[in-house]
Amino acid sequence: MITIIIGALALAIPCVLMNMIGRSGSSQTVGSTIFSLLVGGFLGLIVAACIPAKHAEVGRKPLVCLQDNSAIHGSFFLGTGSIDEHPVYAYYVMGNDGCATLETVSTHRAKIKYTTGEPAVVRMGNVNHWSISEPYLIFEIPQGSIVNGYRLDAQ
Repeated sequence: MITIIIGALALAIPCVLMNMIGRSGSSQTVGSTIFSLLVGGFLGLIVAACIPAKHAEVGRKPLVCLQDNSAIHGSFFLGTGSIDEHPVYAYYVMGNDGCATLETVSTHRAKIKYTTGEPAVVRMGNVNHWSISEPYLIFEIPQGSIVNGYRLDAQ
């Protein structure tokens, strides 16, 4: 985000200064400033997408229960619409007050890791503010929790 703002300002400030020196109060000043803000923001977005992200643990909670599931969403208006289904993890975490809370996360924003310690949900966040990346979760679960099922029915 910082890269996008710096890129936008780096192109907008010289444009505004050149227009202030040349002529004042024209509509070209406003238009060229807006254009240079958009181009600078776009160039900053490209640079931010190229910088690698650095993730670090930003939170950890005890995991009570974990299950893979499907989330079904739909929207309908005047007899037309669509239904969408995507895989999610539904899980309970233990809060500081001793109460378990149900949460869900999309499977593309979560990873599973085997651990010998207590099961936990680890929140990973981007610590490099110059890059763009989404936070994600790591479920630390005991070895053997994922059941492998191979079945071949060749009849």
